[in-house]
Amino acid sequence: GSSPVARCFEKSGRKATTAYKSLHTEYRKILIVRSPAVLKKMRLTDILKKKKPSPSPSSDVSAPSAAAAVASDVDSPVVSVRPRPQPDRPAPAPRAPVFRPTARQEDAPVVSCRSNVEASDIFARAISSSRDVFAAALASKRTTAPAVVGEIVGSVREEPSGMLLCVPRTTADHYIYSHSVNVCVISSIIADRMGFPEDEMSDLALAAFLHDIGMAQVQEIVALKPKLSTSEMQKMKEHPARGQNFVDTLSDVAAAVKERAGAAILQIHERSDGSGYPKGLKNSKISEFARIIAVADAYEAMTHPRCYKNHMIPHEAIKTLINESENNFDNEIMKSFITAMSLYPVGSYVRLSNGEVAKVVSTNENMPTRPKVKIAIDQTGKRSADERVIDLEEVSIVSIREAADETKLKVEPKILLELQTQKWWIM
Repeated sequence: GSSPVARCFEKSGRKATTAYKSLHTEYRKILIVRSPAVLKKMRLTDILKKKKPSPSPSSDVSAPSAAAAVASDVDSPVVSVRPRPQPDRPAPAPRAPVFRPTARQEDAPVVSCRSNVEASDIFARAISSSRDVFAAALASKRTTAPAVVGEIVGSVREEPSGMLLCVPRTTADHYIYSHSVNVCVISSIIADRMGFPEDEMSDLALAAFLHDIGMAQVQEIVALKPKLSTSEMQKMKEHPARGQNFVDTLSDVAAAVKERAGAAILQIHERSDGSGYPKGLKNSKISEFARIIAVADAYEAMTHPRCYKNHMIPHEAIKTLINESENNFDNEIMKSFITAMSLYPVGSYVRLSNGEVAKVVSTNENMPTRPKVKIAIDQTGKRSADERVIDLEEVSIVSIREAADETKLKVEPKILLELQTQKWWIM
């Protein structure tokens, strides 16, 4: 029969207006949770609202932000700026951190070729480390904490866009290797947005990197079967406990960190309404680490293909998560996730009002509907010759028409194959 990768390939495969009224209608439809119980809590206004800074002489204050556009009771623009918020969080108990990520660079550019190359190198090392740690778990060997986790945290704290450009990829030999790395990256980005201190963020990243390590013994069954038998499902549901046990065997991790990371791994499949497993915990009974990783895990799983299902484009996955958030996820964590990832996440593709297809290379927190994009496909359906970068915040005559699935574009077969291949990490 055909290989799992081949089967994955086989199965994978509104004119925009700048008028205020149309934008208002569209984004209430997209980003407000449909459940009346959480309508007020999860408005995009609430998600993206920040303090309005004093306008600079050169700034354009006439254009409404996306947050303002979706709120029926807000008539003025709501503007937000970096640096990220620093919420009131209890100071962690003094202790030696497990990891020492690289120092934060406050003046780093939003996107740079160098940071993207460095992030890609880190991602490659993380994939290799993921394979090694799963092999150790399968062989029941003692090992050390993956040092690359500290590199991921350092890269995210310096500039998250570089790592986010790697997240759309899936490892061809087994999805779980890239899944572990991607969940670590996304969890770190959420924690960074929430204002986690460096050592706490590193501990979270460790738990996220190892969140599925208990799947080592059942990964082949879960990876290739669309539906599990009762006994297989029961065995699969034991993986959080096996993961917690694995963390206890790490030889270079402090006991307090093992306990916290292990508890998070045990609880990531718990849900706010008590419908999760293994204990049916609810709300605050679930650790904060686990609640963060749960959101990252769900988003990553939706946006990457499996041999038995196709992927969902990031824009649609975010809409789905918002609709499921009342029962499944922590509201405040969801706000941080959406603010950090934006409406069109880095690495996703969009179709522009001029007919071109572009890749999002950085987001714009002030105006989530107008990120910075790199042109990939021109109006004729051919590969863009110059791959120019457009900041949609500055180029007002071009806007996003819709989110696009780059693996299903009507372009030349060779170009389509190249775009489809970009989804895979082969090394």
